[in-house]
Amino acid sequence: REKNIVFTVQLGDIVNNGLATEFAQASNVFKIFDGNDIQYGYAAGNHDINGGLYDNVRGSSPYLDYFGPSRIAHQRSFCGASPDGYNYCHTFVGGGQRFLVLSLDWRASDATMQWAQAKLDEFPNVPTIITTHELVAPTTDLTSDAATLSDYGQTVWDRLIKSHNQIFLTLTHSADAKYNP
Repeated sequence: REKNIVFTVQLGDIVNNGLATEFAQASNVFKIFDGNDIQYGYAAGNHDINGGLYDNVRGSSPYLDYFGPSRIAHQRSFCGASPDGYNYCHTFVGGGQRFLVLSLDWRASDATMQWAQAKLDEFPNVPTIITTHELVAPTTDLTSDAATLSDYGQTVWDRLIKSHNQIFLTLTHSADAKYNP
């Protein structure tokens, strides 16, 4: 409150191996936010989802057990979750301006993109922030710190960002330039 922080985000990889024991520990850390009435959102990263590093399999998981919609549905900022429970919508006011946050999971499905589109339609002209675990990828030039849109990032650009000027900011996990997915 004294710092006037009105909303905070997490960008995925809450845990490393997707294990229930890891999520239980992470849940205890997030209770700091819960206990202080801090509005926050999070996105599922590839390490949070069943199936491993390169698989975007969804379904029941320890992630949903600990970080599913029920964890944040009571927040005054919460304005919905995708049907699979991996993606969230929040609105908050900062500096007298209302903002929309769409937290998208790692390599969100077509159904999630449709859900996000519906949220953008529901909140037209509200300045929007998209948070997601993947949007950019390092270049293959290991001497450079440059990054480009990943294939999935290009999909997010094509399906959501380029046709909605209300989206003014994207926040994404920062991949190590030496790591080449």
